[in-house]
Amino acid sequence: MSLRAIRTIANLTGLDPRAKLTLFQIADAHMDSLGTATTNVHGLARLTGLTPSEISQATIRLRDQGIIRFTNPGFQIASLMAPADGELVPKDYWPATDAISALSEAYPQHDFEMKEAVHDFITFTRQRQIKLAPDRIDGAFVRNISHLLSLRQPGPTTFQTSADRKREKSVGAFLSARD
Repeated sequence: MSLRAIRTIANLTGLDPRAKLTLFQIADAHMDSLGTATTNVHGLARLTGLTPSEISQATIRLRDQGIIRFTNPGFQIASLMAPADGELVPKDYWPATDAISALSEAYPQHDFEMKEAVHDFITFTRQRQIKLAPDRIDGAFVRNISHLLSLRQPGPTTFQTSADRKREKSVGAFLSARD
């Protein structure tokens, strides 16, 4: 949740109530460190009680008004976009020992490869052209990977790039899947 995003939205006037409710839920899913809210129309519909069609209409109005931008996945709140003076995460980024320790201590029940987590983070930020101040990269990494781990069951955990997810949805992936 982003208190900064919620405060920004609370001060907006002249919005349709459905659009404002949708925007508050986007703010609730917003991660300041990455500048994005990783939620979707169906998730927003479930949380707001609105239909997916009403959410789509609201997000299109918000986009057309310049309040949000569509990203893959999710949304960005335009007024909270990272300043252009940040930098893309370097391709050879490796988190500081403190960042690695924080993840290991917070998620001891998850067995994951740090190299794969770092690769997923670099890929995610670079594909979306997310620019971060160099002193905020480790914090963004910990928050991003913590969020992903919190959504997974304890035990062996893998991370996937969007290309991997697309392959999983293909007919070939369906036919080769084993249960």
